[in-house]
Amino acid sequence: MMTYQSQNEATAFITQGSMYAVAEVFMPDVVGDYDDANTIPEWTWIEQNASYQHCSNGEDGVFEFILNLSNAFDAIPERLQPVFEQAKAKNLSYLIFHQGT
Repeated sequence: MMTYQSQNEATAFITQGSMYAVAEVFMPDVVGDYDDANTIPEWTWIEQNASYQHCSNGEDGVFEFILNLSNAFDAIPERLQPVFEQAKAKNLSYLIFHQGT
């Protein structure tokens, strides 16, 4: 078993100022049922605006994107606007969009 010993036990790597609020969004709740995420315009917009993506890794159905809400977004699709309004009202920092896999 490998253990990690910090060289500086007094260093606080995670502080109050480095903690952010994150929420997840199950896309079928937003856009309804679908067979192929690539056919959904909202997914295309999310993919284009994501700071991080987890997809195309050889696993069927893996399709996850993280949006950093400190970024400015142009032309948020209509069906996604309530999601962003709620995120802003809750002072969230990031949204993870996924399809449940």
